[in-house]
Amino acid sequence: MRQMELEFQGERIRVFAEKRGNELWFHYKSRTCVVELKKSRADSAQDKAGNGEVFAPMPGKVLKINIAQGQKVKKAELLVVMEAMKMEYSFHADFDGTVSELNCAVDDQVVHGQLLVKVSEDGQ
Repeated sequence: MRQMELEFQGERIRVFAEKRGNELWFHYKSRTCVVELKKSRADSAQDKAGNGEVFAPMPGKVLKINIAQGQKVKKAELLVVMEAMKMEYSFHADFDGTVSELNCAVDDQVVHGQLLVKVSEDGQ
């Protein structure tokens, strides 16, 4: 069990926290709260890496789009660049294919788990 300091509604509090499997346990003032950790769309997509779908890993802003819907792309080609938490994230094609979905534009604010681009293998 680890002691942590959290800020909640403007107040800093010390809690004890522990991760057990897919749950987080918080202990505070003789009370226990359990939070179930569920996979987001982005996390699930990450598990299926190589499926041609690009999800926003966190909320952020789209900085650059190098492709258009219907465009043919090559494996490792740069598709989209986004900024989140003062870091840039570049997303590349998993395989040769065609951009079947483009769900963002430059300067869009995107949410965690939002599908940004989908590349489909040619012939599918």
